[in-house]
Amino acid sequence: MEDYEDVYKPEVFNQKLNDLIEKEVAHSNAEIERSDSRIESQANTLLKIAEDELSKSESISTDEITRRNYLTENLRNDISIDLLSIDERYKLVI
Repeated sequence: MEDYEDVYKPEVFNQKLNDLIEKEVAHSNAEIERSDSRIESQANTLLKIAEDELSKSESISTDEITRRNYLTENLRNDISIDLLSIDERYKLVI
């Protein structure tokens, strides 16, 4: 019982409470630092991917860009035709 008598004194209680708070603050700060480190790592990875993709796109010839635009436009036209067809079929059902 004598071991615990000091615990009931306000100054001892306050000291133990402050120690606990400091421990939790240190733990929280460590978690924040780990989280910041992960976020920074992920941002650096995304930046590297973006830089790689940009360097790839800079090496594309104008012929390739023209070809891709042509294919994209054809795909848009096909989708528009399909949507019109679906719209017409829907009108017939109603």
